[in-house]
Amino acid sequence: MIKIYNVGQGDSFLFKPDSCMYNKTPILIDCGTKSAKVYKKIVENIDTVLISHSHGDHLNGLEDIIKYKNISNLYIPYYFSEIYSILNYLKLNKHKKNNKLFIKSLSKVSIHLLKEDDELCNHIKIYNPPINHFEYFGDWIIRNDNHNIDMALKHLKTLGFDLPDNEILNYKSPLNESIKDNNIKNEYNQNARKFIHNFFQTLSIRLIDEITISIPKQTKIYFQSIANKASIVLKFKNEYKSYLFTGDADISVFERIFEKHGQDSLSTDILKVPHHGSKKNLNERILKKIKPSVAIFSHKNEYEHPDEDIIMLMKQLNIKDYYTNDVKRK
Repeated sequence: MIKIYNVGQGDSFLFKPDSCMYNKTPILIDCGTKSAKVYKKIVENIDTVLISHSHGDHLNGLEDIIKYKNISNLYIPYYFSEIYSILNYLKLNKHKKNNKLFIKSLSKVSIHLLKEDDELCNHIKIYNPPINHFEYFGDWIIRNDNHNIDMALKHLKTLGFDLPDNEILNYKSPLNESIKDNNIKNEYNQNARKFIHNFFQTLSIRLIDEITISIPKQTKIYFQSIANKASIVLKFKNEYKSYLFTGDADISVFERIFEKHGQDSLSTDILKVPHHGSKKNLNERILKKIKPSVAIFSHKNEYEHPDEDIIMLMKQLNIKDYYTNDVKRK
C-alpha cells in the first residue's frame, strides 16, 4: 500500500508494502514542505523516514515529523549533509535552523547513509546515489585538472562569494559523530571532503565557462542539479508488486543505472514520476525501459510541472497516470 499526501509542489508518501518488515511500521518517503504539515496527516505509527534529497519540497516537513512522531531511523543519501552544507555556505537557505536540526536535534535518531547497492530489507534495493565523485561532476574535473580547490576559492571570492576557506579546505562532515564504525567514518570523511572540494571547483569552472546567466541563478541551477543527481532511487519488489521511487533523479541518473545494472533493472509496476513530471528528468526512452503500468505525479502545476510532453507519453504508452492536482490534458 502507498498513501500519497497532497503537499502541493513537493513529495511525501507513506509506504506500507505487503510481505515486508515495513508492513507493520511503514516508511515515510519525503516530508513535503513545512506548510504542508504532513505530520498532521499521518495517523499510523511510524519510526522510519527516508529523505530522497535535500530540496525543501521533500525535506522541510521533517522538523515537525521529528517533533511530533516517534522517529528512530532516518535514511538520507550518502552525500546529503554535504549538499545541505553547500546550501548554507552559499547563503541560499534562509532557514538555517534546519541545519542545526540535523546536527544536534537528531541525537536520538539513528542516521543511515544510503548509497548504490545498499538494501533496506530483502525487498528494497538502492540504485542511487553512487559514491564515485565523477558520477556527479562528470568530466568537469578531468578537463580542468589544473583548476584546484585553492584557485576555485580565490575565483569565487572575486565573484562576491563569502566562503569559509578553512572550513571548506579541512571539511569535516556534520555526520561525523553519528558514524560509529571508525573505518566507515574515515572513508566517509575523506569522500565528503573530496565531494565538497569538487563541488566548489566545478562551480568555479562553470561560472567561468557560462557567463550569460547571472551568478546567483547559475549557482542555484548548479546546486539543484547536483542535489538531483544524489537523489535516492529505490526499488521495492516482492512476488506481487514492484514500486520505483525516484526523488528528483535526472535523466543522467537513469542512464547510469541502466548502464551499470542492466536495461531492465528499474522495470516496475508502479512509478513515482521523478521531479513532478519534468521533461528534464524523464523521456520516452527511459519510460519504455521502466515499463510501469501506473505512474504517480506529485505536483501543483508550478514551474511547468508536469510537462505536457510527459503527460502525453502516459497516454501514448497506455500508462495509468494519477495526479495529486488537476492537469490539463490535450
